Amino acid sequence: TYSARLPDKYTGWTDNLANVISIDWSGLFLPEQCLGYNLRLLAIALSPVALIALLMIAGISLRLYRWRAAPAPRERPWYAEAALGLLDLTPAGLVLIFCFVPSISASIFRSWSCQAYTISPPGEELEQVSYMRQDASVECGTDEHDSITRLATGFVVIWPVGSLVLYSALLLACYKPLQAKSPNALTKATAFLHREYKRNWYWWEAADLARKLFLTGFVLLVAEEEDSFVRLVVAVLVCSCYAVVIALVQPYKRFEDNILAVATSLVLLLLFLGASWTTIFLNIELRFPGDEPGQSASAVLGFRSENGLVNWMLVLTAAALLIFLVGTIIAIRRLAKVPTIRLVSTKQPPELALVDGLTWHLFLSHIWSTGQDAVAVIKNELKLLIPGIKIFLDVDDLKDIGSLEDYVDRTQVMLFFLSKGYFRSKNCLREIRTSLEKSKPLVLVQEADPAKGGGTLQELRAQCPEVLQPEIFDSGWAQTTWHRIDEYQRVSLKIISEALLLCSPHYLNLTSLPLFIPGEVQGQPISFSKSVVLWASPFDEGADELASELATNFSGLTVSTAEEAGDATHMLLYLNADTWSDERLAEQVTQARQDRLPIVMAHEN
Repeated sequence: TYSARLPDKYTGWTDNLANVISIDWSGLFLPEQCLGYNLRLLAIALSPVALIALLMIAGISLRLYRWRAAPAPRERPWYAEAALGLLDLTPAGLVLIFCFVPSISASIFRSWSCQAYTISPPGEELEQVSYMRQDASVECGTDEHDSITRLATGFVVIWPVGSLVLYSALLLACYKPLQAKSPNALTKATAFLHREYKRNWYWWEAADLARKLFLTGFVLLVAEEEDSFVRLVVAVLVCSCYAVVIALVQPYKRFEDNILAVATSLVLLLLFLGASWTTIFLNIELRFPGDEPGQSASAVLGFRSENGLVNWMLVLTAAALLIFLVGTIIAIRRLAKVPTIRLVSTKQPPELALVDGLTWHLFLSHIWSTGQDAVAVIKNELKLLIPGIKIFLDVDDLKDIGSLEDYVDRTQVMLFFLSKGYFRSKNCLREIRTSLEKSKPLVLVQEADPAKGGGTLQELRAQCPEVLQPEIFDSGWAQTTWHRIDEYQRVSLKIISEALLLCSPHYLNLTSLPLFIPGEVQGQPISFSKSVVLWASPFDEGADELASELATNFSGLTVSTAEEAGDATHMLLYLNADTWSDERLAEQVTQARQDRLPIVMAHEN
């Protein structure tokens, strides 16, 4: 394409790699010498089309088979089922297109790539003849070559142009649901094209494909073969602009992906610069031969041999990659400490989405007298932990108290903040009844501090109208307790976040979604600096079970369940309604206090 080639000692392994990943399967049936380039081009361009078509047909057939086997009345008509079958295997088809397009497009555009040979004797007028680089038996400009280029023109429409149009059309169709964060069947099927990009740059995959196609094929249209150096100049400009643009806009969601994209762009830029330098070197040597090899080129470029020039290019490339690698590691370590909710499975922030037609992800239902300060903290903390979350809080979003039911209807998940007086509030009961009527998912958050209107779950339940109790407390909704200690609050916020995300369109099919917050106590290894023996009295029901759980999770902790303290360093007192039913426990606690044995108390809520 660029009529530039590095010395053979540097390109042997790349040629072998190119042969391995080539889409030219015609050689599997007959040697290349037995097939003209037009037949080889047919095999290269049409075999992947057939593979992708078979894949789509298989998806449609499987769906229709299941549809036919299902008893009547069927959920949807056959053509709707066929469309879903097409969407089922669309991700696999897009991956295949992504893998095939660059290689196939390069093979198509090589139909116009010719090598000129001088046939006139020295001293006479220059006369040259050109032959195809891919098939030296075909002279360029002849009828045979014209037939190959006509065939290639048709395949340009199918592959380079067709794939770009397909990507653009699919992404355009996904515009509204992606911007509204309301995924549908199409956005899920085409997630391969846009899931790694920020919402504003969801179309970047099409732009990147256009860049690849230009550099691997369309650049041939920039200049004639004798002016092929111009193609290298254009390629250098394209790579330079692309590297600058991607560094400025950072279209990827993950920081490391943006760094990798810039790094690969710079490496490609250096390779094109190296190819330009070697081309200049060889042309100087060809047109102005000196007394010694490399003498003329050395006077201009400072390199006496092509190998020396290429070596410096490789050193620059390696240095650029090393700098980016070090910078990436440092930046990733810093980002890993930012306290935002992450998925345990991917270590990345979760995808937050809204069902079509809704406005808020979460509605904070509370009574002002005992819950206003706590829900304000919940909102502020969630906005920090989950950037982009939309939360309804009356002091911020309530415009008309008469539209309270409408606000609830436009919310994805309802949070009931349970504190004293909550179930006696007229407006809170309106929110509760509307939530149940609309079948809204619930999250129950219980105030723990009695001074702030807290109480046990049983006490708060007793204040709820009996007719509403089963739907609120017995339906398996996520529940957590709200404390005034930061680390406990983070646990509650994770429980709220998980319940919220499980109702998001991206995670509807999941039953759990493990989350973590960088730097949280649970994510750090905790152990005792010296040996600790925890005494769990056999007369304190529940203490031994809790002590065993602590010993399992903390190294350096052993448990004693003897009737006397012995060599214990601490005593565990497990408190609940039945704690003091055995008088022997009271005697042990009294003795422990006399012996100044530290007592660790755990209260069952």
